[in-house]
Parts: sequence; C-alpha cells; structure tokens
Amino acid sequence: MQLADMTIVGMDDKSVRISIRVHQQAPRQEIKNPLDPGSAAILERYRGDGQGEITIGRETAVMLRARLAFTASLRLSALDEQGHKKLVTFMAATLMQAHGSIGAPEAGAPGGDGGADGSTEAAATGGDAGSGPAR
Repeated sequence: MQLADMTIVGMDDKSVRISIRVHQQAPRQEIKNPLDPGSAAILERYRGDGQGEITIGRETAVMLRARLAFTASLRLSALDEQGHKKLVTFMAATLMQAHGSIGAPEAGAPGGDGGADGSTEAAATGGDAGSGPAR
C-alpha cells in the first residue's frame, strides 16, 4: 500500500509550493530470498515514510525545485541450513534534491556555472538545446 498526501502550502504569481507526505507499507508475505535467490523468505514487515516539498512553475508546470527525505525498514525471515529461523532487518534513508529549468540555467543557479571539466549541462528546452541530461 502506498499513500501520498499533497497540500498546496504557498503560491505566488510564478510558482506553487506543494508539501508531500508519503507512506508505504506491505503485509506479511512470501517472497524470493534476496540473499539466496533459489530459496524463499518471508517478508515480515515493510514500512517506509517520507516527506518533502516540490515547487512547480505556474506557467510551465515544470518542477523548479524538489526535496524528499525518505526512510524505510524491511524485515525478512528465512530458514538456515539447519532449519532454524533467521531474521534480518534492512534500513535505508534517502535524501533527494532536484532542480529544474527550461532553457539554459542562469549563472549562479544549480548547473549554471559549468561542471568540473568546464562544460555546462543542457536543460530541457523542448528539443533544441543540444545534448546533455535534462534537468
């Protein structure tokens, strides 16, 4: 199950700020064992929670800035060679930050001052900006 709650928290003539909350959960179930793909494991528990904010340009609907912090935990059980139940817990934390623009980034903006090799990344412009990753 995944739930996402988004709320407009600010708006001006150029952009809209949206707060995001995410919750993920999975019920107990049998899965392929990620540590031993030939055997089965039991997903005892999965839970993930995150929150952040995204800013979108009102005229373009392009994401201008985004930030999301997410944590998750996963608990698996499986039988060892002697038939004893073993438990393992995986935990993860992720912080994602992104910036976007249409056209070439301005000097001082993320991606606008050139990379370590002196190049600049091309921003998404609808097809005529040349090569480079879309931002």
